Amino acid sequence: MIQMGLRLESNLSSRSVLASPGGYAATGKRRKLCNRIPEHERSNVHRECYLGKLTLENLIKLHLTKWSNILKRILDVILFLGERGLAFRGSSQRFGDVDNGNFLNLIELLSHWDSILKEHVLSVEESQRKGKRLQVHYLSADTQNEFIPECSDLVQQHILQERRSAKYFAIMVNATPDSSYTEQTTFILRYVILKDSQYEIVE
Repeated sequence: MIQMGLRLESNLSSRSVLASPGGYAATGKRRKLCNRIPEHERSNVHRECYLGKLTLENLIKLHLTKWSNILKRILDVILFLGERGLAFRGSSQRFGDVDNGNFLNLIELLSHWDSILKEHVLSVEESQRKGKRLQVHYLSADTQNEFIPECSDLVQQHILQERRSAKYFAIMVNATPDSSYTEQTTFILRYVILKDSQYEIVE
């Protein structure tokens, strides 16, 4: 009981008036506020709050770095498949399945050599095995559908920027009916750019 009383008294003595629920303004002595600030900064309450703020900021930075690295790898896979016109999805959305599509297969392959992706894939596999749903993992079909138009816009902007700097360009249009007799129209942009002191034709 004596030790508890001493500890309680110590906590009360280290508590700042500025950290009280009512605040320092409730005392009505605002003119002496400047004298209380140094006392508050030396209090345990202020130290704990400041250290807690620094810890939270560091956790947020680590979290941002982690997800930024994961998204870079996911976008690289999306660009790789998009450039080659390969299908993204299969009949399954689970890691380890044979028919889970090119996207998840490539993510699995890269995770064997990349520690960041490996940790992420393992957490997703664990949640799938337990039947739990992760709040965010950026590997779903909906996420791919959101990223593909964004990547397409960036590629289109780059092509148009090159076309503006090109001296010569031509536009070709081709239309072919598909199996349902619907016309599928294709626009081809061909231009000449100067690259490494040599002219190159780009489509």
